[in-house]
Amino acid sequence: METETTSAGAATQQTKTKRSALSTATLKELQVADTVAQAAQREPFVAKLTGVEIIPAFVATLRVDIATCHQTLDDAFDADQDHKGRTKSEGEKHKALIAFLRRIQAAASQKYARDMESKHKLALYGIGTNLLDSRATLAQYAPGILSHLAEESLPGLDAAFLAQAQQALTDWTNAESAQAGAQQTATQKRAEAQAQVKTITDRRIQIQYAIEGLYPHTDKDSAAARAAFLLPKTRPFRG
Repeated sequence: METETTSAGAATQQTKTKRSALSTATLKELQVADTVAQAAQREPFVAKLTGVEIIPAFVATLRVDIATCHQTLDDAFDADQDHKGRTKSEGEKHKALIAFLRRIQAAASQKYARDMESKHKLALYGIGTNLLDSRATLAQYAPGILSHLAEESLPGLDAAFLAQAQQALTDWTNAESAQAGAQQTATQKRAEAQAQVKTITDRRIQIQYAIEGLYPHTDKDSAAARAAFLLPKTRPFRG
């Protein structure tokens, strides 16, 4: 029993940690919607609401959609965390590739910088171009630099070095692609959650307006019902 309690506590803490990184307003809206939906599944409200076209299936679907939205928010959080991890990995791979390219550029400069007839070859190795300007710039120039290295000999750079540099390029390219994919997933999940919250809110308000008509604030006997559906006690519900 103690183990089960500890496990449950750990799971609850993990959920709280996840939710703390999400929109407080969004989570509050889901909580309000679920409170209203739960109230709508209790008698005498089921019969009353059915009479004004808020049928049990409508309410049940709303509760399912609220649970689905919570899962979408969790997925969005997980995708954000994945993106952060992949961003770190991409940064490390980027740094490693740049180190190889700088070594190549240094060797090319050693060979050609003072040779007026061959100095134009420096451009083939990206010398004069800021490879750190953007990821796009790096992706454009890095393959060509390694291709030129494969075609000639530069001081101190052998076939083993070229293989390592080519692997560094592959590693960075893969990491960048994975990072972009994770970012796309996170963005997509947030957009899905936003759309889900909107329709949940719309249906929650429908129920509350129905209760507003059934239990007006001017009737003193409506107080308990209005409280159950989170309606103002002494004034009309305005959405």
